[in-house]
Amino acid sequence: MRGLVLASGKGSRLRTPRGRVKPLVSVAGVALLERAVRNLVDVGVDEVVVVVGYRAEEIERFCAGLSMRLGVSVRCVRNARFDECNGLSVLAAEEALRGAPFLLVMADHVLDRSILWSLVGSKMPSDGAVLAVDYSVGAAGGVDLDDVTRVRTEGRLVRDIGKGISSFDAFDTGAFLCTGGVFDALRDAVAAGETSLSAGMHRLADQGRLERCDVSGARWVDVDTRRDLRMASRWLLAGGGKERDGAVAKVNRILSGRVITPLLLAVAPGLRPDTVTVLAAVVALSAAAAILAGWVLVAALAVQLASILDGADGEIARVAHRGSRFGAFLDPMLDRVVDGLVFSAAGLYLAAQVGGGVAAGMLGVLATVGHLLVSYSTSRAALDLGHRYEGRLVASGRGRDLRLLVLTAGLAGSAVVAWPLPVALGVVAALSWWIITVRMVRSWRASRREWADVDVVIVDFDGTIADSMGPLTELAVKVIHEELGLGVDDARSRYLASTGSDFATQLQEIDPSGGPAQTRTAHRFEVSKPDLMDGVDPFPDLRAFLDALQAAGVEVCICSSTRRELVRQWIDRHRLGEHFRVVDGWSPGRDKAAQVHSVLDWSGRLPDRCLVVGDSRRDGRLAASIGMRFRGVLRPGTSNLEGSGFAYAPDLRSISTAVATRRRLGVVTLPHSAAVPHLGARQPHTAAPARAVLELRDHDQVSTRIGKHADATVPAAAPSEPGAA
Repeated sequence: MRGLVLASGKGSRLRTPRGRVKPLVSVAGVALLERAVRNLVDVGVDEVVVVVGYRAEEIERFCAGLSMRLGVSVRCVRNARFDECNGLSVLAAEEALRGAPFLLVMADHVLDRSILWSLVGSKMPSDGAVLAVDYSVGAAGGVDLDDVTRVRTEGRLVRDIGKGISSFDAFDTGAFLCTGGVFDALRDAVAAGETSLSAGMHRLADQGRLERCDVSGARWVDVDTRRDLRMASRWLLAGGGKERDGAVAKVNRILSGRVITPLLLAVAPGLRPDTVTVLAAVVALSAAAAILAGWVLVAALAVQLASILDGADGEIARVAHRGSRFGAFLDPMLDRVVDGLVFSAAGLYLAAQVGGGVAAGMLGVLATVGHLLVSYSTSRAALDLGHRYEGRLVASGRGRDLRLLVLTAGLAGSAVVAWPLPVALGVVAALSWWIITVRMVRSWRASRREWADVDVVIVDFDGTIADSMGPLTELAVKVIHEELGLGVDDARSRYLASTGSDFATQLQEIDPSGGPAQTRTAHRFEVSKPDLMDGVDPFPDLRAFLDALQAAGVEVCICSSTRRELVRQWIDRHRLGEHFRVVDGWSPGRDKAAQVHSVLDWSGRLPDRCLVVGDSRRDGRLAASIGMRFRGVLRPGTSNLEGSGFAYAPDLRSISTAVATRRRLGVVTLPHSAAVPHLGARQPHTAAPARAVLELRDHDQVSTRIGKHADATVPAAAPSEPGAA
């Protein structure tokens, strides 16, 4: 997949500041062109072509530097007829794209990255294109109806496109997934005297080769005027927060995102997050000095300002793409330094100035140590146990702002009367030590459950949920003995040793010589199996197992070596269909491994969020090969798990109880990409690049390094408490 960015026009309507060429105008600290290229790279594009024209030399120099910063090929081609419509710019890039499919975006369109992800996941029509359309007609803020390109759709097809069409139901967002057929359509349009991209797309629509991809709800801004520029900047800065922000952080974010961060970027467009981190630390240190000097009201204001500034550095890192490894290290280090000094200063002031004596000093010590241990427990849980904490107060990264706000209130109140500061320190101490205690208990309980957090359980069929292994074993032994001439005991042991595969594969292991006898054996077995399955009942523990997982919000799927139609008939016969999201089974070319991968693709989960439950060693080996967790169920007389090295339980109920208990603990296992080496990194199932995997997994929940300062392409280390950033 390649990317194409159109950046050749003059952009005269924008009235660019200081005479800057439009693609290099900054929005929220980053040039429009750079945002477009970064979005393409983040969805997996490894080579970007930029079409330039007006003031081409400036943009080419910028792209050369951008290519080095991003580590990807950013190649420029010139459109000599840049003062005409943009279809000519697309044609100018044909040779550079070398016939590969490509994502097409406009340099002056600021797009939510989800729009490109939606396009990448679209099925592309043969020799055509897919257009990202927004059906929010009249609801999309800031859309200029006189200038926006309108679209009329019918089902999955785009039937008409253009700025002047009167009948329309959607807007063109300016993002396309294209094949080489786009160039032929554009050449036809140019031959007819029409040089716009819309004219070429109109021809594809007439031929039924232009499909739509609905991206309604995703944000996008076509930056044509200064008003558009301000709107795009406000949108980007408003999205600089994190999903895991607590209530206090969200209030702080209003001030940082709407006032502090825009002001800092306006005064210093090239400002680095590290500089803001140091500034926040200096303000916090001044608060500690003010406390010791007795200026408690000044100290209160400084503590809260430092808390707000601590959000601004993360916003700049995320919105302006200026994160760094060192910034990821520097921020939590300075946070711990200033937090320790501020709380210690409050304890000393309370003991010396207010006259609280040793008891007041100990209150300050408890608050200081507890506050720091909350952050330390977050980091050690990630490093040593590979998990983070969930919960309104216990969650990793939600408490620092609250504790600083409590201290701020105590300092401000103590300017009037003495009691608010000791109360504030007492609240911080009690809250911190309660959090630490709850976390230790939850981590201890979680450590007793070997598997990671489970969103999907994939169960085997025969011998795991269906009590069929006894009858199947007798049938298999009979046909193997009669057709292949093996002794009864030998046939039984070989059959049980190879369970977990379809019967034809088992026969190849039992009798590698093959031949007509093996074919007859497989045929007899499969012909007899439907009648046998009519008399097979579910295991008694199945209903409780399914009910417990359903109550815990865990999806359950079936993957089996039994033929798909037999599995589905059995499920329907026992009225279990509502409990399973996917019911799959063997069919030619679709073994159990293919079925499991299909479930992963359907669920969108990474392998370490799935648990395979089966009764055979082969099920365990399959799970391990994909990077999934495995728990066996030991069915007497049929399971071959004893002595296998795989963990197993005596029944299904104990497995579902363990899964449900783990989910209730509020302890969430970090993805392996965010764990340190000794935790055992695994490659994710998805073929998307690592940066895309991190983005999809909500990297703000993984660690401070990804969510705050670090570039999303950098693997995450263990987090410290993110605080307000």
